[in-house]
Amino acid sequence: MAEPKNGEQEPRLESNPVEHDFETQSAGTASEIQPAEVPAERPSADVVASWLRILLDPAMNREPEEFYLERNILRKYRQAAPEYSKAARSWPLYAVQYWDTVGPIVKQLFARHFNFMQWALEYARETYPDIYGPQSPSNDAILDLTDVLYDGTFSPLHVSAALGLEPACLELMDKPEAPGAMFRERAASPLFCSLAGPQIFTCRTSMEKWHQVIHLQYPELRSRLPVIRKLLELHRQKHVLYESTGRKGRLLMFLAFRATVLTGDHTLLKFVLQGGGDARALIDLINDDEFSYYQPADATITSKILSSILDLVLAPSKLNLIERDRQALINAIHDAFLVNAGARVTSGQVDITDAEFQEALNDAFLDDSIICFRRLVHHPSFDPNAASPTGPANGTLLHHAVCDGLVEFADVIVENGGNLDARDHMGRTPLLLCNDTETLAMLVKEHGAKTTAVDHEGRNIWHYAASTNDVPILMWLAGHDSCKLENLKALTRQDATPMDLALKSGLESLDANDKTRLDATIVLQVLLSNDAPHVKAIDGMSAEVAISKILKSQPRPAFDSHGITTMGNLLRDNSV
Repeated sequence: MAEPKNGEQEPRLESNPVEHDFETQSAGTASEIQPAEVPAERPSADVVASWLRILLDPAMNREPEEFYLERNILRKYRQAAPEYSKAARSWPLYAVQYWDTVGPIVKQLFARHFNFMQWALEYARETYPDIYGPQSPSNDAILDLTDVLYDGTFSPLHVSAALGLEPACLELMDKPEAPGAMFRERAASPLFCSLAGPQIFTCRTSMEKWHQVIHLQYPELRSRLPVIRKLLELHRQKHVLYESTGRKGRLLMFLAFRATVLTGDHTLLKFVLQGGGDARALIDLINDDEFSYYQPADATITSKILSSILDLVLAPSKLNLIERDRQALINAIHDAFLVNAGARVTSGQVDITDAEFQEALNDAFLDDSIICFRRLVHHPSFDPNAASPTGPANGTLLHHAVCDGLVEFADVIVENGGNLDARDHMGRTPLLLCNDTETLAMLVKEHGAKTTAVDHEGRNIWHYAASTNDVPILMWLAGHDSCKLENLKALTRQDATPMDLALKSGLESLDANDKTRLDATIVLQVLLSNDAPHVKAIDGMSAEVAISKILKSQPRPAFDSHGITTMGNLLRDNSV
């Protein structure tokens, strides 16, 4: 329909819009408007055909007169033809059902510009009298409707799309130069009308009015799906365009979101976005958790919608976004999965090419985007034991995830067949690369990773923790490793136990900073408390002397505000 008047602001899609364009001047709110009642008895095809013939009266194939003169002419005409108003408001209710009979007459009506125009105006007056009727507080609505009907920006295609007249729509769309088919800046597009439905007459492109009704249930949306899909296809072919930017572009995305959730057809929103729809509007909708307003009974609807949008983000060739918007959309989808209980990344085919898959996989690791990674594991090219993104020498994807502390990535990889015993160029399993206790606990407790695994030098995870003074890892192992005794006795190829490596590291730390010396003494204390075996002498001194020197080098213990030492905090943190 028509654009707002000059000087009006473009609102955001928020719960309390403040804009006031010309559409808001119509009488009554959209939620108060009730369409004309359906006749108690279903009319026959012949009756519907007779209604249409009334509308083809040559006397009504005329250009509307000046407003008040036209009102008087119509009053006299209705007196002479009392069935005219009923015919105007009623035939669309039954046209699809009786299309074989009434279709040819509908085509005649649409082909006669002024007959069509007069019918559309009477339909609006009769169906929504509070807005378009003689008693409405303002004449603006009927005047604006007259304008867009007259210049063809609200054409038979637009009206058919709004009323769900599928046969008429499909035929009008097939015409090479369908009136109003190309999107005109002043008008709402046919797709906008099909998504809006009959509410295009009551809300038009008013943000304020749409916000009053947008979250209501509209079962008739499903009946317009064939028309919506066809219009999306024609947009891809550049035959019938739709809004992509500005106020109407945001509202179109809002309507597409509503149609997608209410019909469960997750492809609608995907195609609108892929065709140039307003990505920022979609980001706002997802961030505002619009799903909660519609409360889809099946959580898989939300999952499919979010996953299909995610596929577009993963394929740069299908969605041309600047990096800021790309990251914002990924973050919005990630948060939506967390907020919507039961929503999970779907396992269906990932709609990206093999080349795009590899690039997307690397980006997922670089961006630490677990939501993208969860989707990518369902691509045919995904191999849970593929080489690390940093090169085959560095092991597998699992090695990479564990080394970087990407615990969720590591969990997903193992769940999808990642080999816990895979080796890198040094013979290390993923477990031997653990740098944090969360990843370590997940691998050992949830997936049964072996703590007895050793590298080419015979070092197990205890050796690694002891030689690097990794206090959290060592303390977790001391409390949870079922093979602790075996691992404490294990010898490297140089016949060193974990305790031997701890002694060597401790002596090297004597001249280091307080933090390093503190870590070395804690490691030594943990190993001593677990009766870790060790050599009799090291670096020309007895083990007892070495232990004494290391422990004496310990800095004064640090206390927190509750008087608990650092050692006490560590013991508490690793008790689970």
